[in-house]
Amino acid sequence: MSQQIGRKLIRLAAGVGLLIGGGCSAVGPGTGRDYAPEVFMDEGGVSKDIPETLAGQYLAGRHALREEDTEQAYRFFYKAYSGNDQDALLRDYTFRSALANGNMQTALTLAQKILQEDNRDNEMARLVVILNAIKEGRTEEAYGELQKVDPRGINILLKPVLSAWVLLASSEQAAAIESLDQLDRYDGFKLLKSYHLALLAHQAGMVDLAAEQYEAALKGPSGQSVRLVQSYGTFLIETGRADDARKLFEDYKKRFPQSPTINKLLELVGDGKSINPLISNPLEGAAEALYSSAAIIGQEQASSTAITMAYFA
Repeated sequence: MSQQIGRKLIRLAAGVGLLIGGGCSAVGPGTGRDYAPEVFMDEGGVSKDIPETLAGQYLAGRHALREEDTEQAYRFFYKAYSGNDQDALLRDYTFRSALANGNMQTALTLAQKILQEDNRDNEMARLVVILNAIKEGRTEEAYGELQKVDPRGINILLKPVLSAWVLLASSEQAAAIESLDQLDRYDGFKLLKSYHLALLAHQAGMVDLAAEQYEAALKGPSGQSVRLVQSYGTFLIETGRADDARKLFEDYKKRFPQSPTINKLLELVGDGKSINPLISNPLEGAAEALYSSAAIIGQEQASSTAITMAYFA
């Protein structure tokens, strides 16, 4: 193999010598020889297509992934994997590029195969399987898989919050609240806990707890979150406090006068029309957990992971 490569390199070097040697070589019109070997010609001078290779597809995919060209990365890796679907490394890269490009059905198929055949500890593959179970209403399976997730990195946030919404979907309200208490172990998650506890209590009909936690969340930096203001305002209207909701929206508008969401909400309140809650069911709560994760990761400039979490949501 190495001898063949060596001979090819020698022939290529000879061709380069002919190309730059010019007048010293018997090449050109009338000699029957081209100015340069075929590999140096432009498209018009090449008589046959350059063959695609698995290695070439793989390397092109790696380059596209580094350049954050997710569409091309997915195209190259999927093509390479189609040519060798037994290669665990190719499967992993195709899975990752599918996630980055939002090809969720392909990602799910590959995630299941990765967990079965390659790596039971692949946390991202497990998360894809968990989210599919949540989406399809298989809450017991989703919760069981969530307990296998190692609480590291973003999972220190995602595991307890997703677990809470899965438990609520199973009508286990006390256990759902207890799951959110796991966020108390880490600094910086107090307001996020209040936000999701407010949403969860709101969805579960625990009015006093929801009111308390909405107020707690509103006091911190998350008070600038339009999603928090939207959900709290909806809660106030539902509990007969439309004037308080209007004041909440107007106070937000003073700080962010161009907010299309708040301007629309003020219009609806003014017309006496109903406003749909931000979270209508536990599945949407799980999506909000993913959206929160995307927002937090995005602040840390981990753009590719943030985009993946947004696709999950």
